[in-house]
Amino acid sequence: MTRDFDFTKLVQKYQNKTAIVDNGRAYNYGELADKVAAVCKAHQFNAPYVVLIAQSNITFISQFLAIHKAGCVPVVVNQREAPQLAALLSAIDWQWLDDCAVSKKKPITRSNLLFLGMTSGTTGTPKFYQRDWLSWQLGFKQCEKAFEMTDYAGVMTTSPMATSLGLHSLLLSLYLGKTFYCYTRQQQQQLASATLVYTVPIFMTAKYRG
Repeated sequence: MTRDFDFTKLVQKYQNKTAIVDNGRAYNYGELADKVAAVCKAHQFNAPYVVLIAQSNITFISQFLAIHKAGCVPVVVNQREAPQLAALLSAIDWQWLDDCAVSKKKPITRSNLLFLGMTSGTTGTPKFYQRDWLSWQLGFKQCEKAFEMTDYAGVMTTSPMATSLGLHSLLLSLYLGKTFYCYTRQQQQQLASATLVYTVPIFMTAKYRG
């Protein structure tokens, strides 16, 4: 069991299987790895924490995985939270993914830290939370058993990628070699195979209130 998330090992295991479907276009694990490598080549990772805006698409997924490949920790936020970041992240060395002007900082030992996320603040003050790889890795094995995931080829979530459920669904799918379907309300979904959808109760009732 690895202490840090290692997408390269998943690529070696699932190379030609479909990893992501975004807006109707499919990308296998090898193609996703190529996109990750392109992000690494195009950006400078100068700080141990790298901030990126959450989106449900292949671009965001490639960026998230590239930050890990570079040995850094992703900090995933919504666009509306951007103005607060300087104050909230004052205790750590961080950069935006596209920031090439920051000076080289001392690297950190990730120690199985998977990512930092930010709560919306709907039930209190907005704050950061962290998730670690070992607990999720153990949980993925339990999810596979509890949800009988061998019966499903695909995974999808209605939760935004900035949420813990959103990223959990994505990484669960990749870890088990499934196809992850990117979801937005604007996209019409055409699921090519049996797909497990993770959501929250409020989403199920929202359409009846609208």
